[in-house]
This record gives sequence, structure tokens and C-alpha cells, in this order.
Amino acid sequence: MASTNGTSDTLIDDCDGPHRKLLNEHEAAAFLGLSVGTMRRRRLTREPPLWVKLGRRVLYRRNDLEFFVNANLIRINSLHSKDRRERSRAAGTSAEATSR
Repeated sequence: MASTNGTSDTLIDDCDGPHRKLLNEHEAAAFLGLSVGTMRRRRLTREPPLWVKLGRRVLYRRNDLEFFVNANLIRINSLHSKDRRERSRAAGTSAEATSR
């Protein structure tokens, strides 16, 4: 789609398909597994993910949604988990020794 200034509106991609760059609030909520109400509350309180307002339309860039997901990723340190298991075993062993 060409705009009036002769440039291409590639950011506003209204085509249907997996490579669409802007999603409406219903599509964004489905993408994140959240309700539309949650998306609206997050906008009201100015919480991520980022959104775009074009006229009355509220849109989300797919990249911003993916960034939001990655920013909320919980990382598990396997070394920390191993240390915790060893401490649990040691505590269990000392508890058994004191009960004898």
C-alpha cells in the first residue's frame, strides 16, 4: 500500500498471515495468552508490552510482544538447583544422625 507522500506503508501491514507486523488487541492478547481486559488494564497503568495508537486503533508490534515474552522469561540456574539438592540431602542426613 502506498501512502500519499510516496513512501510504502510497510509498518501498517493489513495483510492476513503469519508475517503481519501489527496486531490488534485481540490478536495480541491471544498471542500472549492473556485476556483483552488484561491488555487494556496494562495500557491504562502504562505497563508493557508497548503499543501503537493510530487514530482510534490500538495495535501491537509483533517484535514488542516477543520482547515482552523474552523479558519475562524465568531462567533456572542448574548449578543453583544442584547445590540446593545437595544441601537438602545433607540436611536429611544430619537430621537422621541426630534422631539416632
